[in-house]
Amino acid sequence: MKKILFVTASMSRGGAERVISILSDYFASKGFIVDVVVLFSGELGYVLNPAVRFIDASSGGPKVFRLFSSIRLCRRVLKDERPDLVFSFLDSVSLAVWPASRGLRFKAPAEDRKAEPFSDGCTHREKHGSTGSETGGKKAVRRPRLVCSERIDPTSSKRPWIFRRLINLFYSRSDALVVQTERAFGFFPDRVKRKSFIIPNPVSVSCEAAPFPLRKPVFVTAGRLTAQKNHKLLLNAFARIHDRVPGWTLEIYGDGEMRDCLMEEISSLGLQGFVHLKGNRSNIHENISDAGCFVLSSDYEGFSNALLEAMMMGLPCISTDVAGSGEAIRAGKSGIIVPVNDVGALSSAMLFIAEHPVEAMEMGLRARCDAGKYRRDAVCGLWEDLARHLLFGDEA
Repeated sequence: MKKILFVTASMSRGGAERVISILSDYFASKGFIVDVVVLFSGELGYVLNPAVRFIDASSGGPKVFRLFSSIRLCRRVLKDERPDLVFSFLDSVSLAVWPASRGLRFKAPAEDRKAEPFSDGCTHREKHGSTGSETGGKKAVRRPRLVCSERIDPTSSKRPWIFRRLINLFYSRSDALVVQTERAFGFFPDRVKRKSFIIPNPVSVSCEAAPFPLRKPVFVTAGRLTAQKNHKLLLNAFARIHDRVPGWTLEIYGDGEMRDCLMEEISSLGLQGFVHLKGNRSNIHENISDAGCFVLSSDYEGFSNALLEAMMMGLPCISTDVAGSGEAIRAGKSGIIVPVNDVGALSSAMLFIAEHPVEAMEMGLRARCDAGKYRRDAVCGLWEDLARHLLFGDEA
């Protein structure tokens, strides 16, 4: 039975963490041994499959020393757990995982060299010929395979040149790189592209949007309250149209360091009572299911889980032109795409949704259909195909 390690910074509530919770559950259901390892923070914001073990390898101290301690602790975990495959999420995590995994070799346990049946009736021994007798009685030696996963849009990130050089080096020397969009794939040099696979986020929702007659005049968004999400843009766009659609309100789900700043912005715009900061909610889909429209105002994204989930629910969606939005939304058909940081364009799109309920309903219905390709099992199957290829080769 093969062991997979997912390594990330933390498991607080966020897009990458949400994907790991889905993938770890999927691989555990397929019979793999699965561990989730965090290097920077022990916070656990998602409920994991009971079969998935959570390993807190985080360390405190100043950030300048955190990378070095993370490399040391990650190498210790790899030696103790002896994984067959490691999925490293986030560029900062890959900076620790790649050097931590270098030179590691594990003696294959006896059960790995026994006949392991495949779906076609053949055995691992028959397919790969890895028996003790064929190696002079010595135990087979294996190394952990490493897959890095780029979770942001590299075309919009402001990485220092030395960081960028290191990341490209580590990505090119890993066994594979997973990117989420065509835009991200096109950013990297050829030596990285040769090992890259485009796999979007797997999405699952707990409910669909309410029937349209039951929808409320509410704009919603969900995400961490950080500068990247540019909630100030959303507040100013809403302020511009508030007098024209006074029955509409705005609800912002999520938490983060910008909360106090956003509260001040709401007050300065005179939107008290019309804009509500709702915090984190475990049942986010139920909370937004009766909304009139979902809005993503980010400056950049890897590929927004929140947008895909809103589309899959059947909500009409507006998004800034961040990575992935153009691949998920048929502009003007299944949603509206506006330029990044353009308050005029965003306010016009929000006003259109508020004043054209029939067109908004049609966009939501098309969005639900278009988002079907991102459903959990379809996308997780792509990750499984990659894993089996690396573990068993073309004969897997």
